Amino acid sequence: LATTKRNSKFLQFDSGPGNDRLLIFSSVDQLQLLDNCEELLVDGTFKVTPTVFYQLYTMHVAYRNAVIPAVFALLPNKNQQTYQRLINELAELCPLWNPKSIMMESQIHNDGF
Repeated sequence: LATTKRNSKFLQFDSGPGNDRLLIFSSVDQLQLLDNCEELLVDGTFKVTPTVFYQLYTMHVAYRNAVIPAVFALLPNKNQQTYQRLINELAELCPLWNPKSIMMESQIHNDGF
C-alpha cells in the first residue's frame, strides 16, 4: 500500500510503530486536489478498520461538480490530539491548504475536530 499501481508514492506519512500510530494515504494528484480545494467533506468509519487501528478517516474534495476522495487516514483513536496531528501532517504535505468550508459528521465534530 505504500505505492500506487503506477509506482508513485501513496503512503504519505507513517508516524512509526506504537499505540498512537498514524498512517496517511493519498496520491500526489489527490494531495494537489486537497491543496487547492475550497470545499472539504470528512467522515470516519470504524467497521472497515484493520484491528490495529481504531478509525478510518476519509477526506473528500468537491471538484468539478463531483466529490473525489483525497485522503485516507488510519487513526489509533478519536481524540482531539489525534485529529490535530492529522491536520498538522496534512498542512506539511499541502502548504496551500485552506478550505473555505468543511462538512463533517457531528459525532466527529463533537469528539475533536
